[in-house]
Amino acid sequence: MATSIRDDTAASAGFGKKPTVSSVGPGNGPTTGGTPVTISGKSLTGATGVAFGTVALATSEFTVVSDTTIDATSPPLPTGEDQAPVVDVTVTTPSGTSPTSTADRFAYLTVAVVCPGSGPSTGGTAVTITGTGFSDVTSVAFGGVESTNVQVLLPTEIQATAPAPEGDGSSVVDVTVSISSGTSPTSSADQFQYLTGFTEVQVMMTLAALAASAATERPSGETAAQQAERILAGINTQLANAALATAGDWQALWVGLTQDRANLVYIAQNTASGTPQLAVCLRGTVMGSAIDTAEDMDVGTLLEFDAAGTPPSPVSISQGAMEAFTGITMGTTLLQTLTEVVAAQSAAPTIFVCGHSLGGALATTVSLYLKTQTFIPAPSFQVYTFAAPTAGDGAFASWFDTQFPPGTAATCVWNQYDAVPNAWWNLTGDQSQNPLPVEYFYPGMPTGGMGSAPWVLQKTIEGIVTNLAADAPASTYTQPTQQPALNQSFGCYSPAPSEITSVGDWEAEVAYQHANNTYLGLLGAPPLPAVAPSVASVSPTGGPATGWTEVTITAASGVVFTPDSVVDFGIVPATLLGIAGDGSTITALSPAGVGTVDVRVTNQLGTSAVVPEDQFAYASPGS
Repeated sequence: MATSIRDDTAASAGFGKKPTVSSVGPGNGPTTGGTPVTISGKSLTGATGVAFGTVALATSEFTVVSDTTIDATSPPLPTGEDQAPVVDVTVTTPSGTSPTSTADRFAYLTVAVVCPGSGPSTGGTAVTITGTGFSDVTSVAFGGVESTNVQVLLPTEIQATAPAPEGDGSSVVDVTVSISSGTSPTSSADQFQYLTGFTEVQVMMTLAALAASAATERPSGETAAQQAERILAGINTQLANAALATAGDWQALWVGLTQDRANLVYIAQNTASGTPQLAVCLRGTVMGSAIDTAEDMDVGTLLEFDAAGTPPSPVSISQGAMEAFTGITMGTTLLQTLTEVVAAQSAAPTIFVCGHSLGGALATTVSLYLKTQTFIPAPSFQVYTFAAPTAGDGAFASWFDTQFPPGTAATCVWNQYDAVPNAWWNLTGDQSQNPLPVEYFYPGMPTGGMGSAPWVLQKTIEGIVTNLAADAPASTYTQPTQQPALNQSFGCYSPAPSEITSVGDWEAEVAYQHANNTYLGLLGAPPLPAVAPSVASVSPTGGPATGWTEVTITAASGVVFTPDSVVDFGIVPATLLGIAGDGSTITALSPAGVGTVDVRVTNQLGTSAVVPEDQFAYASPGS
């Protein structure tokens, strides 16, 4: 390019004023450079230099078109780990260099994180791709195969579905993003592995997730035995799904509920294994939110745990962990049932003990207890914990590691940005810590000076976390040896909201990072499908207080009301008239009632969540 000024009338208009850049178009391009770019701004006449970040263009690589426009060609992105892929485009004239701002940014096309990093060779894994330069995306490819389902959520985030791979499906491929001017370079950061079979840790997380998501009590009430029977049927319905990591090979044999029905344990058997394999799967509480779960743990008091065998010195766990342990071991027939199941095996089985969240904390205590018991034939034990908060003190953690050596007999999995496994040892601290304390979750949160809205938000979050930590000094609690943290780069995060601007946003991110399906995704396992009933509408939306109104309940899109479904109006059961053959609707008679109630559907897979669309309003008596 020539550097002559084509607009002679503006030749001297900008001299004496510092240049400014108001836009760069296009604002992205490949790392190889060569993208024609128009730089818009003011006082650009007489420009002696243009730079993309630290790279100054040669005078032949830009042309001053007018006082408000420069044409340039992007240079290649310099190599190096410290080189940021988003750069400021600056213009220099005799009057100075343009100040940097978000308006002058140019983003090189890069892929930084692929989450999850693996999935089945059949394809279908929902993948979040994090990087830069994702504007005007034309395609996303896994190896040489393009994804047919691509959503560009942000200039830094894409969601895509992994296609079935070429060849035998057992391979590691690069995930690349293409725009009209080029394709992202390949690197180890963009790799996705197709799996021809599922790993043990994926299977155990799936079994743990089924415990954590098991059906809660029907709104109108049912006996514990009825609920346990319904849960057992629901777990087996899901275990029959060959697309899950359990591959249709596992069967649930028994379910135990504690008296308050918050804690749950089930025993499952691998029906396809050449050697006997059993799993004891634990749920620590009914999850509402990750923060509520943390509050549910009574951690202010440590109690000596004498059911762990013969440690060299006393070991202690929190009062909350002790109550959960006692509920499972004394409030159910776990030991009796497991003894009978082991006795029925053809050879000494492997017993896996697994749990997610508080179920993971329970797995550490229950496994120590079971190891002290006598089974015939004598089993071996493997422990898998996921997202588990710390159950006890340093002596407890050390004894657990001794009895279940990490990596061989115990696998403790955690997501670095999940608040629950950071409890109670890493809730508070400072921003220089690695891993980052929970009070400073999450990377990319808005920042601002004292008194600004972001500053107030950060201080509010710090207060929430500090209150959680008040009764549990970090020095009191110690985690058993954990596996290297998942999601260390924070490449997996909730796609909505795109930034955290309220406590609600922050709590939503906390919940996402802790969710069963987030862990399954981070491990490269298929997610549990949404199978619980969901109500889209009720019609009519009201009726007389005497009841007997015929009401049609319509299922939400993608949901089917199964033949075992029942209906409650608030906490009162309704008379069922019929279920559509395709499961799209249920017809029921309203019971007598007053006020406004939620119409909820329950089956073996759960109960529909409360939504505004499920409400039914009773007319006032006599109206």
